[in-house]
Amino acid sequence: MFVPTDVRTVARDGPSRKVHAMKDETPRNLPSVRRCAFAWCATPHGETVHPADEDHRSEGFALTIRARDVRTHGDGDTVDVEIGVLRRQDDDSTWIVIETGERSSVAIHLDDAAAIGRRILRETHRARGVAVPPTASSIA
Repeated sequence: MFVPTDVRTVARDGPSRKVHAMKDETPRNLPSVRRCAFAWCATPHGETVHPADEDHRSEGFALTIRARDVRTHGDGDTVDVEIGVLRRQDDDSTWIVIETGERSSVAIHLDDAAAIGRRILRETHRARGVAVPPTASSIA
């Protein structure tokens, strides 16, 4: 499971040892895991150590990309990014999160994420001199 970088739950030294929120601890007296109302949520609710770890997070998807800051020149750097879904306990909205861990992250409101994706596709086609597919050109 690949969970956004600020929260990780991974097995370590057997099932009784876990790393929660980047802290190596042995969970004690934790409530049992409960099913989440969000089908995409991979958070082991009830198994976490810190209350902030109870936020709803998808498993996430890791990509290695070439990127650079817009103020720099050159070929850019190879960067690992992670894309996932986040809804904090006190949020009324769901967010698409793009994280690079050490450099920066951005959370895009779910309602805006599809429009950004369509626009990126359209700009990619335009930059390559490829005809923009009708579905992408009619939207955004």
